[in-house]
Amino acid sequence: AESARSGDDLASRVVIYADARKLSRREQEVLTLVLKATTPKHRQRVGHQPGTVKAHLHRIYVKSGVSNRDDLIDAFWRS
Repeated sequence: AESARSGDDLASRVVIYADARKLSRREQEVLTLVLKATTPKHRQRVGHQPGTVKAHLHRIYVKSGVSNRDDLIDAFWRS
């Protein structure tokens, strides 16, 4: 139950963050993947996705005013 609740909390925070920055539905999905990528292997997998995912990630950076994944994660959790 705790895991489901923390997942719901993350989903709610993603929606709030995405709404404030006008992220698309797909950009929200990519942001969630980035936030859930807790191990180096997961982070590497998200970073080496097909071009469309990289393009979404770049747009998220621009809309969030950051230039890399670590700054995006920091910006998300500070919001």
